[in-house]
Amino acid sequence: MVRSTLLLLLLFNVNAHAQALIHPYGSFCVGQMNVFSFTGPGTVTSWSVSSGATLLSGGTPGASHIQLKWDSPAFGAYVNAYYNNNGYSGGVTYSNINIAASVTPSVSITANQTNICPGASVTFTASPVNGGSSPYYSWYVNGSYVTGGANMNTYTASSLTNGQQVTCVMSSNAPCLTSTSATSNAITINVIDTSQPLAATISGNTTICQSTAPSFSAAVSNATGPITYQWKKNGVNVSSYVAGPPAYVLVLAPGSISTGDVITCSVSSACSASATSNSLTTTVTQPQAFTVSVAPSQINMAPGSTVVFTANSNLPATNYQWSMNGSPVPGATGSTFTTTATSRAALRSVAVSATTTATCVSNTTASGNASIIPFMVSSVTGNKSVAPGGVETYTVNWDWNSTFEASAVVNWSVINGTILSSNKHTATVQWNSPSMFQDAVGYLSVTEDYEGQNAGTSVNIVNRTTQAPEFCDGFQGPPAIFVDFGAGGNPGAPLPAGTSSYTYLNHCALNPGEYTVVNSTANCRSNWLGTQDHTPNDVNGYMLMVDADDRRGEFYRTTVNGLNNAFRYEFSAWVGNLTSIGDDPGLRFEVHDLQGKLLGASADITVPYSSPLQWHKIGFMFDLPNGTTSAQVVIVNRHNNNNGNDMVIDDISFAPCYTPIIASFSPNPTIQHKAQVCANGGTKNLYSWWPTSSIPFSDPRFKWQKSVNGGPWTDIAGATAMNALQTETAPSVYQYRVIAYSQSNPSQMLTSNAITYYVSQLVVEAKTYDVFACESTPQTLNSNVYIKYPDPGGPVLNYTYNWSPATYLNNTQIANPVISLPSLAPPPLTAPAPPPVLYTYTLAAQNTNFGCSGSATQTVAHYNPRRVAVPNAFTPNGDGLNDVFRPVNIWDYPGSEFWVYNRWGQVVFYSQGPNYDWNGTYQSIPQGSGVFVWRVEMAMCSGNLLNSETGDSTPHGNVTLIR
Repeated sequence: MVRSTLLLLLLFNVNAHAQALIHPYGSFCVGQMNVFSFTGPGTVTSWSVSSGATLLSGGTPGASHIQLKWDSPAFGAYVNAYYNNNGYSGGVTYSNINIAASVTPSVSITANQTNICPGASVTFTASPVNGGSSPYYSWYVNGSYVTGGANMNTYTASSLTNGQQVTCVMSSNAPCLTSTSATSNAITINVIDTSQPLAATISGNTTICQSTAPSFSAAVSNATGPITYQWKKNGVNVSSYVAGPPAYVLVLAPGSISTGDVITCSVSSACSASATSNSLTTTVTQPQAFTVSVAPSQINMAPGSTVVFTANSNLPATNYQWSMNGSPVPGATGSTFTTTATSRAALRSVAVSATTTATCVSNTTASGNASIIPFMVSSVTGNKSVAPGGVETYTVNWDWNSTFEASAVVNWSVINGTILSSNKHTATVQWNSPSMFQDAVGYLSVTEDYEGQNAGTSVNIVNRTTQAPEFCDGFQGPPAIFVDFGAGGNPGAPLPAGTSSYTYLNHCALNPGEYTVVNSTANCRSNWLGTQDHTPNDVNGYMLMVDADDRRGEFYRTTVNGLNNAFRYEFSAWVGNLTSIGDDPGLRFEVHDLQGKLLGASADITVPYSSPLQWHKIGFMFDLPNGTTSAQVVIVNRHNNNNGNDMVIDDISFAPCYTPIIASFSPNPTIQHKAQVCANGGTKNLYSWWPTSSIPFSDPRFKWQKSVNGGPWTDIAGATAMNALQTETAPSVYQYRVIAYSQSNPSQMLTSNAITYYVSQLVVEAKTYDVFACESTPQTLNSNVYIKYPDPGGPVLNYTYNWSPATYLNNTQIANPVISLPSLAPPPLTAPAPPPVLYTYTLAAQNTNFGCSGSATQTVAHYNPRRVAVPNAFTPNGDGLNDVFRPVNIWDYPGSEFWVYNRWGQVVFYSQGPNYDWNGTYQSIPQGSGVFVWRVEMAMCSGNLLNSETGDSTPHGNVTLIR
């Protein structure tokens, strides 16, 4: 505040005799009283005062003082006193008096904050009015004086409690005061309640469409002020915002969320400790394509028939609009459309469009159509049952006139056959010959494009190849199965479910397609022969009785296990023909794997009729595929007539056919026909025995032979007994067999089955892996570990791996780890190519099936290739300067390709290295001056190409040949 200063100017009239003056008293303020006194020689004769003052006392002749009260502010007021001193008259003046107005002091206070956290510091500041040059401040909290801010215009406190009031009293030293002190306004402090912790809950749709913007809302409770929201995705900040309650919504860009992302929100507010919300895990769904298809109530139709078309959509649909032949049908706005097929032309196409109400779709509208609705035509005529490889001609009759005959295009197609020739009305087909004597179904179809007519027919390819039964020509071993159907009273129980496709009947008066189990055929049918079962010495033994029909049916099916592919197998049964009426029974033997795949089959075998009934053994020989130990064996019907085909079946067998002498890796009676071991551990016992008690020679002698990797058989030195011990150290595939012969007549000899010994070796291939520093993605080291000479029918091979050292590898215990090498600074374009940095590892592997192990060095060559620069001109004039055109440094990228084209697009030069120089010739003919086009496909690091024409990595451009 500016304080007024009163300037008193005393002017004296001095004579030669004495000095006179006027003395002021007190302050000069409006409303205050001031006394002025005269001192000097003589007596006052009169007083005079400027206007604006009220005379209170004195001021009369002879009075030595005057008392005044100033009524209003003034500048330049005066007081005069006139006196007489011994006849001398004079005067004295007190002039230029400034009268100041009265002032009232006041003070106001402010605080830097009034809503505070507990224990927070608050600073109060006093602003005085009329405080004078040295105002004095006293601070009070709830009316109590505090010493912290004595005589200071600020006061800071950090221990205020909720509701306390702070005031300030100021004492002023300014002049003309109406009072000497003033009290400020009161400031009430609000201390925020922090007894309840801050909490945040986020919500939002966690199943998100890929094409929509996902949003999440955060609701915060117990906030103590403005809230800072920090949204995170998978722990990484994605959005920050400061706002007050209520909830704050986060909206992200479409496609910014993936399935499995975790959304959280961390919040903080004034005095509260920060809090983290619950988490939301997202699932992202891809927009689904909305499709509509049209299904007619009938495909082949006659003119005049009513057709209902139904719109089928994969999503909820509405707003249908049907059109016919490209024109909307008024009022046809439902999901179905009904019309009458008056002609083919009138109903060439029917279409519908619709919109979907579904969300998360890539399109909201879709259309579908049923184009060129065909009308019924005559079926294809021709032979529908043919022999394998048969050639047949088929005919179709179109419903069209001569115009259509000339214009229509006809297409024939066939399944399980070959079209030898065709025209618009006929096709000649040669049907396929299915393998393993199997039947098949072919299909011949034909279409025409003028009106959309079509036709087709199925054709049965029936294989009627027959064969004589075949049996084991050696010694039959113990059967894997032998089915004699048991014994008991009539009828026997039905076969287990799945054994036969025929229907069981509990008596023997069978009809086609039925079977039963009986111990006698007597009195079943009047025209059937009577017989007992075939099994020798089987009292009341059962047999399977079948009245077969004209379809392929299964008489009997079962599973066999424990098979050994060292031997062939005989699949056989005893069958009797019950009647002379109609055709003789026909059967076929089939072997399937456990998944139903056909492994082998006989041709058709016919059972002749004889009276009295004779049992006939029929069957065939089968070679097991390598590694097959289980199979399904099936006897099927191969008769094509319900008339006749009545039979009994007994003693079904699937048995190995042994050689005259048996070889094995295990002693009798276990036949082990193969074994496997790691190299350097290849000692094995070789056993042999006679399959029967009858020995063919009185003086047998033996010699063992071996074959290496399918080579010729050679005698094993010293292996001349029935059993031998053989050691193999080199990895390979060895086969052994024993030959038994008569000592007195060595030309009489018998050869055993072959047994196979896999002496395996684990191979770890030493490799060098080229890694280029300019490729940003880590490189996978694809090692090559394998077993040499494995058993092809053996178990799945498993391995363990160990890479060392572990430097830069993501995993040392897998076959193909990923290596992440340190980055290298790109070399200068014109510098020599730097050699690769080599990293050497050892890969050790072990096969866990047999214990084979091995190791090899794996070298990683880290290349740092130079950039490839392609010039835009060259001068092939033989002066040694710019005579060839080539992508400079492309040889740093082995396998890269380089083309040059002339203006007609003809390739005039191509190279995949190592020489990439084009000398400007084509087929040894120099090309003229002009512009040629080049193209480069780099084997790696395509961004390292520098196109001198464009200045970027564009892999093609122009080059000018200058001559």
